[in-house]
Parts: sequence; structure tokens; C-alpha cells
Amino acid sequence: MRRANQAAALCLLALAVYISVTGLVMGYYEKSAPGPGFLPFWIGVFLGLSSLGILWESRSSKDASLFPPGAFRTLFAITGAGAAAIGLSSTLGLLLALALLAGFAARFLGASWSQTAVTAVAITVTFYFLFVRFLMVSFPTGILGI
Repeated sequence: MRRANQAAALCLLALAVYISVTGLVMGYYEKSAPGPGFLPFWIGVFLGLSSLGILWESRSSKDASLFPPGAFRTLFAITGAGAAAIGLSSTLGLLLALALLAGFAARFLGASWSQTAVTAVAITVTFYFLFVRFLMVSFPTGILGI
């Protein structure tokens, strides 16, 4: 997994540089207020720091295989669950679909039932308070009104 982590970290680092430079080109600061490039710049900075952290951690890994056994199974399962959550969001509502996605991903990746429940509830509550209450973004609601 070491090589896959290093390759992914380098791709993320290139993306981070691109996002940060684009943010600066868009205008970081305009007329004594943050401009349209303020948020992209900082997203790029934090993405770059995260990718450097992945590179740093992958140096001590002993496994040099690019794709370990089961990597494609995990990729397809999580991608399929994400697609199903997007499809279900119009029927069940986005928050409930996110809870199901988080629960499936946690359980699929080996979490216990209690860890799965805590993960699903924590992600749903965090998204609710961050987006709905704090940022006042409306999410699609489903048949349950959630």
C-alpha cells in the first residue's frame, strides 16, 4: 500500500498547488474583504499539508505493493454505496442517506456495530449543525421529512 499512498499523495499535492494558485489568480483579497479566491487558496493549503502528511507516514510502511488484495473490492463497494446514497437522497433525504452511507462504510471497513452507530450518528449530526444550522444550506428532504 506504500506505493499507492505515495502516488495518491503526489496527485493530491499537485491538485493542492493548482487549487492554491487558482485561488490567488481569482483574487485573494479585494477591497478590504476576502475575495473569491480566499477559500480555494486555503483549501489548497490544507490539502497540500494533508498530502505531505500522507507522504511522511507512507515512508515507514513496509508493504510496497501498489494494489493490495481486496483494494478493488473496497473501491467498488464504497463507490457503489456512495452512488446509492446519492440516488436515495431524493427519496430518503440527504441526511438519512449520509447516515446510511457512513454506516455502511464504517461496517464494511471493519467497525463494530457500536462504532458503526456512533459514526453514522456523528456524521449526520455534524452535517446537520454545520450546514443546515450554521451555514443555512437547505438539504433535500425525503419522505420522512428529514
